[in-house]
Amino acid sequence: MNHQMLTGKIRSREDLPTGDFRREYPRFQPDTFPINLQLVDRIQDLAAKRGCTAAQLAIGWTLALQRRPNMPTIIPIPGATTAERVKENAMVVELSDEEMVGIDEVLARFEVRGERYPPYVPVNT
Repeated sequence: MNHQMLTGKIRSREDLPTGDFRREYPRFQPDTFPINLQLVDRIQDLAAKRGCTAAQLAIGWTLALQRRPNMPTIIPIPGATTAERVKENAMVVELSDEEMVGIDEVLARFEVRGERYPPYVPVNT
């Protein structure tokens, strides 16, 4: 659910410039964005307690999922647009089983609203 939501820089739809493609995304609509932001806030709280960024926590969570029974090897591939973000995202945050339970509890209380991408509309050529 990112598209920069986990960074904390986008706190409302008004933070998205006019013409920004995210304004068309279902998760950024007026009826879904505030609900999804509540989940972001909880993840940011957990990250702050852990002393890492929300993105680092999310990457650590993704890695930790493979410890669960019947899970395959998971290799997260975070996106980044600057060398600084690549270095930040390369910091491995190893989460304990207790931290994973805490994240599971947060995720169980929130349902992400809206599809990840807008519906595909074929263009007649």
